[in-house]
Amino acid sequence: MKTTKIVRFFAFVFFVFLSTTTFSQTAMNASELSTKWSLLTEQDGVKLFVKRESCKLHKTQKPLDYLLVKVVNESGEAVTSNFQIGLHYNEGCTGCEQNVETYRSVLLASNSSEECDCTFKSNGQLSLLIKNPNHLDDRVFESIELIDFKLD
Repeated sequence: MKTTKIVRFFAFVFFVFLSTTTFSQTAMNASELSTKWSLLTEQDGVKLFVKRESCKLHKTQKPLDYLLVKVVNESGEAVTSNFQIGLHYNEGCTGCEQNVETYRSVLLASNSSEECDCTFKSNGQLSLLIKNPNHLDDRVFESIELIDFKLD
C-alpha cells in the first residue's frame, strides 16, 4: 500500500515536470524577445522561431516594431504549418481569439524554411506589427503567446 502511494506520487511529479517543460516555450515576455531568432516551439521536425525587429519602411517616419517569424521544416516530407500568435498588451490581447484573420499558414517543402525580414518580400504573412510609433498608442507590449500550432 505504501509502495503504491510512493509510485503514484513520483508518477504525478514526473507528469507535472514533463507538462511544464513541454509547454514552457509557448509564450515569451517582451524582454525575452531580441533581434536574434529564438525557438518558440517544435513539433514533428518543424520549428517555429521568432525575433523582434525595428523596420524602417518610410524615410520620413519612425521605424515600426515587428515580430518576425521563421518556420523550419527539418522533416523529410512537405508540410503545411498552421499557427496563431497572440500579442499581449497591458490593455488586453490582439490575436488571442481563434480567428481566421489572425491565423497563418505556410507550405514548406521537405528540409526547407520560410522567414520574414524587414524587406517583407519573401513572406510578409510571417510578420506581426507590435507597435507603430508614428501613431498615438498608449498600449504597452508585454508578451507573445502561441495560441495554436498544427501541421498538415
